[in-house]
Amino acid sequence: MKTPGSPRNLLLAALAAIITTLTWSAPATADDEATPTPASSLTTAFPIPETDLVMDVPETWGEIPADISDQVDADSLFNLDIAEEDTLVELQSGPDESFAVMLISKEGPLYGTPVQELKTVERGLKISRWVTWVIGSGMEITRPTQAMDIEGTTAATMSFLSGQENNHTVMTMTYIVIGEETIFIVDAAPKGTDAVRVLDEMRNSIRLE
Repeated sequence: MKTPGSPRNLLLAALAAIITTLTWSAPATADDEATPTPASSLTTAFPIPETDLVMDVPETWGEIPADISDQVDADSLFNLDIAEEDTLVELQSGPDESFAVMLISKEGPLYGTPVQELKTVERGLKISRWVTWVIGSGMEITRPTQAMDIEGTTAATMSFLSGQENNHTVMTMTYIVIGEETIFIVDAAPKGTDAVRVLDEMRNSIRLE
């Protein structure tokens, strides 16, 4: 059972596990010459399942294959409960691009607004950054919490660095409240790659269908 108002720490952990699994065989990393995804390729309108929202995605992107997703057993790895029906879609970049991923799920009711919720997460990340600075861990805020302008919704997003120094991942958390539903989005891409920009454009394209 999810705790209302709490961030989806499980999704973040599951995302990290997926990234770890796929990085071993990913064709490009932050240190490789990644194939850029031109902004003009963000032309495929993708309806977000079980919502009235749509976003633009590159033609090269698609859903994470089931055989990869099945390698992440969230219950056994993290001893937490996640309802399979709450996962709406898991998207990943094309095979010739820097590996990037976006997970979209339903969330329980928030205690506050999306901005308030993410500011709470942001404070926790800053504390984590202070505690782990000696070993060069991430958790550095790269884009503070900001409201998103999506007609008919209340939404906010924030980004931070995760991982070891010189091998950082840019992670972004987004809450969208539409009617009685809360949508939670978490995405990640290697720092310094074109995929970071592509994910920004995907999020910025979210709108009512």
